[in-house]
Amino acid sequence: MLYVFDLDGTLIQGYMDGGDYAHVQPLPGRIEKLAELRAVGHTVAIATNQGGIAFGYNSEGDFKTKLLEALRALKLARDTPVKVCFHHSTASIERYRDPEGCARRKPSGLMIKELMQELGYSADQTMYVGDRPEDDQAAAHAEVAFMWERDFFGLGAENFMAR
Repeated sequence: MLYVFDLDGTLIQGYMDGGDYAHVQPLPGRIEKLAELRAVGHTVAIATNQGGIAFGYNSEGDFKTKLLEALRALKLARDTPVKVCFHHSTASIERYRDPEGCARRKPSGLMIKELMQELGYSADQTMYVGDRPEDDQAAAHAEVAFMWERDFFGLGAENFMAR
């Protein structure tokens, strides 16, 4: 099974929720649950919007540093599949307003579909886990199962891990 996770607010403390963009703090239970999934043969991937880059708050290099630190902190391999969208339709930096790039931004499910295609999973073999309404909408767009992070990392996750 392919488990695709949002990053900020799902796996690590979200910088928009009082965290620091450069400081990575895994949320409780994430390291253990990710290790458990991988130990039984599931694939773990990440699909994340990083629109702050489109507004000049951070750079793509800042994100790469943050991502590498997040992977290290979560005990995930550096080659963990990741899809990221830096674009935003109202970006202050023009190159990030590109319609094709914006089309990948959640609530679109295109990043999830890209991961499924590249990794060889079908929609019925994929779950997206997130913390925001656009995550739920992205899963619906990609026609995959969705679970709120609070439920997945809480008591409700066992029902889905057996699939």
